[in-house]
Amino acid sequence: MRKALLSLGITTSALLCLVQPRPGYCWVHPCDTLYVEVYPADTLFSGEVRVALYVTHRRVCSHYVIDSLQAISIPLRYTHTYPAKYCSLTYHRNLLMLYPAPDSLLQRSIFRHLLGPDGDTLIHNWWMDQSQKLSGVEWDYKRLEFADSSRFLLFGFASNAPDQCFWEQSKALFATLTFSIEDTMTICLDTCFFPPGSPFGFLPKNSTESFTPITNTPLCFSLSYPAVGDVTADGIIDLGDVVFLINYLYRQGASPPHPRVADVNGDGVVDLGDVVYLINYLFKGGLAPE
Repeated sequence: MRKALLSLGITTSALLCLVQPRPGYCWVHPCDTLYVEVYPADTLFSGEVRVALYVTHRRVCSHYVIDSLQAISIPLRYTHTYPAKYCSLTYHRNLLMLYPAPDSLLQRSIFRHLLGPDGDTLIHNWWMDQSQKLSGVEWDYKRLEFADSSRFLLFGFASNAPDQCFWEQSKALFATLTFSIEDTMTICLDTCFFPPGSPFGFLPKNSTESFTPITNTPLCFSLSYPAVGDVTADGIIDLGDVVFLINYLYRQGASPPHPRVADVNGDGVVDLGDVVYLINYLFKGGLAPE
């Protein structure tokens, strides 16, 4: 039975966007949307970049009536401007874990909840919310596949009766992919076709005919190093950077994420002189770090 369900999921994936629409369905659905967004703080180079995928589904759009979604196929291609350095996705940093898996694994799940840019608001992931109900309503069939070091496919399918279809909602967090990055670069993502048979599309409940939602792709963003003196890489040079340096130098604290920006006075060494330089700049009208 399980094999039959998996076969049905794969077959449904292959059907997405490959059939002609019938009355009541549109080839490009003007209200359903896939949003691809980089986590704002990650544009300061830290070795990792989180890219969030949000989905909006509208049941009624103009004269169209679309049921809740029973399958979602999201293939994306990523390119970057520094071929000599890596920009990659790994299964180790992108697990398909749901609750009640151990926290150590959930922290690396693409379905984890995401802390908002303000640092206080928790953005709930749709998959994780379903699993935390402990009622079996989460989608049993889910697949994340990488290809050619430049493409990935995220596919989910409501494969049996308890599975809760993706109902009408606005910009729900569907997944968060974590890229490993070796250096500063510009990265672009766009929808694509994932061979052998997985195009971009949404499949409504009780239907074999899918549609293509609109999307904000292609999305391009650039990674840069923090400013010299921004030791904590939070985008602000303040007392927190002084405290971080003191903890690192004298209290066995964590190493600066970017040693080059911790060398505030530019003498090639991170030491007490950088702490003094930063204090003079912040509180005594001293020269700005360069």
